[in-house]
Amino acid sequence: MSRFKRFAHSLLSGYVQLGANTLYTLASVAIALHYLGTAELGLFLLVSQVAGYVGLIDLGVAGVSRILIDYKDTKSGGEYGSVILTTLLVSAVQALIILLLGWALLPWFGPALGVPDLMQREFHWLMFGQCAILAFTFLSRIAMYLLNAHQRYDVVNYSQAFQFGVSLALLWGGFRLGWGIYSLLWGQAAAALGNAVVQLLWCFRLRLFPAAGCWGRPERRRFVEIFVYGKDIFLFTLGNLLVNASQTILVARVLGLEAGAIWSVCVRALTLLTQVISRVFDFSCATLAEMIVRQEFALLQLRFRSIVVLSCSLSVMAGIFLAVCNQPFVRLWSGGRITSEPINDVLLAISLVLTVLARCHLGLIGQAKEFGFLRYVYFLEGAGFVLSALAVLPRWGITGMLLCAIGGSLLFSVPYGLWRSARYFRESTFSVLFSWLQPSLLVGLAFAPLAGLIWWFTQPLPPLAQLLLRLALLAPAGLWLLLARGLDRPAQDELLRRMPARWRVRSLLAAREKI
Repeated sequence: MSRFKRFAHSLLSGYVQLGANTLYTLASVAIALHYLGTAELGLFLLVSQVAGYVGLIDLGVAGVSRILIDYKDTKSGGEYGSVILTTLLVSAVQALIILLLGWALLPWFGPALGVPDLMQREFHWLMFGQCAILAFTFLSRIAMYLLNAHQRYDVVNYSQAFQFGVSLALLWGGFRLGWGIYSLLWGQAAAALGNAVVQLLWCFRLRLFPAAGCWGRPERRRFVEIFVYGKDIFLFTLGNLLVNASQTILVARVLGLEAGAIWSVCVRALTLLTQVISRVFDFSCATLAEMIVRQEFALLQLRFRSIVVLSCSLSVMAGIFLAVCNQPFVRLWSGGRITSEPINDVLLAISLVLTVLARCHLGLIGQAKEFGFLRYVYFLEGAGFVLSALAVLPRWGITGMLLCAIGGSLLFSVPYGLWRSARYFRESTFSVLFSWLQPSLLVGLAFAPLAGLIWWFTQPLPPLAQLLLRLALLAPAGLWLLLARGLDRPAQDELLRRMPARWRVRSLLAAREKI
């Protein structure tokens, strides 16, 4: 199977998985709100965020997928199997540390996060349950690393999509049986177990493990290789968590659990859109890394530029949709119990564009395994965000926190990522910013005024009418603009060459010359 077909299949399956995840999220939150109070839901969301920080014990071992790409062309040489065995050994130790550390810190976590005394017992059991699920995930994750390294993201995506359905059924059944807030935990446990079994079986079926006698053995130098690369990923991930995953914790700590739950609901659409767009780059990572390993630098530059242009054009368009549609969406989803502020929706849209732009450029650095100062950039941005957000939240609330996040991106991750890509491909930073992003800028300049007018004229309507009318009017125009202006020339030519002639897209793409 060609690289393009593997990428297309991975992307398609990724959207199937994302669709299942979205349905699960919408349904699970609606079910939870029916059976639980807002404060209880906020408690569970807070525990989930804290568990993400406990997962930092990973110390960047998730980067094993990239290391496996270096050796996957010679599976019989022993190095490939040695990486697998070393990873299994390290993961077992990390799983044990998660359980012990989670149990030891339980008495401290609750008071430190401002959990009310009446909810301390639920918090303790939820936190330990999250740690147990996380420990199991660490033990079984080698199957996912192997599938990703061999560009079989489709297997991972389809297995996760199926498990979302299983998890939702168990969650609903748990509430019906009177399990209360712990139903959410059992649903997650079922998904973790199902994913592990399915992915491991597929690894055997695809023969991704080395043959007998070609495994090698766990070695200190493999551990050093994993750790050296992993520590850079660890610092990068820690900074990313501080910027993107600490917001619920900060809001809940400063403004209360109910405010944390409201914030989580209001940013669900942002999370979904970020996942939709990020999949374009994420499912390209193994292919880009393979080009780097095989030194196909001309093709690498061509493909990476097309990925950046497409991702940024999608983020501009999605950000505009978010700015005009999030308010009625939140009101409908929450049954009118929660509302979203228009100014915050606009700030979320700006944050989305900056996040996607930085993710692409910084992600390439990771695939090239040349972190340099990047290992500190996200950490500095994250630390600065947390400190500034704590200072502004009591007075300016969520709007002030979002401004802190945008300012941090403009000061740290975005300019550094642009500069590193320019240096890697021997272009000027000005060219990487304006020449590469010209299609995305044109999409924004054409689409934003139209969206603003539609938002203004539909504002007096009820939420459902607002949402449906805005989507119906904006979606066709947005799709046409994306195809006509949101792609660079090589991507358009590739699309024309591979798309069936009966779809007659050529005339649509030819319109780019007339805009």
